[in-house]
Amino acid sequence: TGADEVISLYDEILAGRADSRQEFYFAPTQSWAEVSVFPTRNDDFTVVVNNITKRKIAEESLRESEGRLQNLFDNMGDAFAVHEIIRDQHGVAVDYRFVEVNREFAARLGMALADILGHTALELFPQTEKTWIEVFARVAETGKPEQITEYSRELDRYYETRLFCPKEGYCAGIFMDVTTRVQSEKRTVRHQQELTEIGRIGTLAGREPDLDRLLMFILEQTTQAVNASVGMIFLHDPESDTLSWGASLGLSEDFVKEYKRTPIAMGEGLTGTIARTKEPIFIPSDSSHDPRIARSVIHQEGLNSFIGVPIFAGDDVVGVMNILTRPPQQLTVEDMPFCSAIGVQAGWAIISARRVELPTCAT
Repeated sequence: TGADEVISLYDEILAGRADSRQEFYFAPTQSWAEVSVFPTRNDDFTVVVNNITKRKIAEESLRESEGRLQNLFDNMGDAFAVHEIIRDQHGVAVDYRFVEVNREFAARLGMALADILGHTALELFPQTEKTWIEVFARVAETGKPEQITEYSRELDRYYETRLFCPKEGYCAGIFMDVTTRVQSEKRTVRHQQELTEIGRIGTLAGREPDLDRLLMFILEQTTQAVNASVGMIFLHDPESDTLSWGASLGLSEDFVKEYKRTPIAMGEGLTGTIARTKEPIFIPSDSSHDPRIARSVIHQEGLNSFIGVPIFAGDDVVGVMNILTRPPQQLTVEDMPFCSAIGVQAGWAIISARRVELPTCAT
């Protein structure tokens, strides 16, 4: 930059078209200067030149560093977000605002960045659990990092989240989707619990000689284990090759009378199909109106989920156990192995109890 450029700058300053302080790069010396031009008297002016090369190098280095951090932030494999805690007039945390999120976070939500930034959690996800708000607020208030594993009902996912406080009133977190791991752990725990429960029910059932009490015990224990409210057991009569009423739980008198009066033929409806095929049946919802239902009295029961399993003694079907729910209760396909195992455990106990009753029936 030469004198002509400084004079030109001075003219621009006088005309109000430029600031009195400008930065120039000197290519020959590869240096930067800050040039300040001040009018003095008449048409004279004073020029002050400061070497700002070190500052410019530092600024460029900072920009490059910020660029690398931004690139890392945008392309990191885990979801990252910074939240501003929102409190009510009493200082209680009631929500949080998304002030910074990376692309992975937006992708996990299936949303664009612009649709997230500036919005609050309850605006975007009205069913957000209070736990998220409370933990974020605690980290923002105490400044102490925390790690949590929580379920998001809105997203139907489990997240392991590492939280820290970047500045007062804010909480930042790295969110890792651990749904598969948590579900696997839950299945393992459930499987262990089911094995214990199956063994317990089988042992106790084998000690009960009275058939009626045995059938009710099996129904009560099984429905309780799977959080159901309705159950029924039909027993196979080898002579007529039909299924007769054995026991019930949570059903209307009309329903019970209908099935006590008329046995179920092999292959009839859901129960008859289970007995004939020796295969369980699962209906997730509205089982009262399943097209395979053979008798209209079932429609009036308002039943929801259905799991029906054969009761085995060896390879022979000695009966069928049906476990059901009423809305909003719902069984899952994961409940089937447990119910099937109870059917296997109960078979020999039922055979033994029926043998005990034979002399009484003959008297």
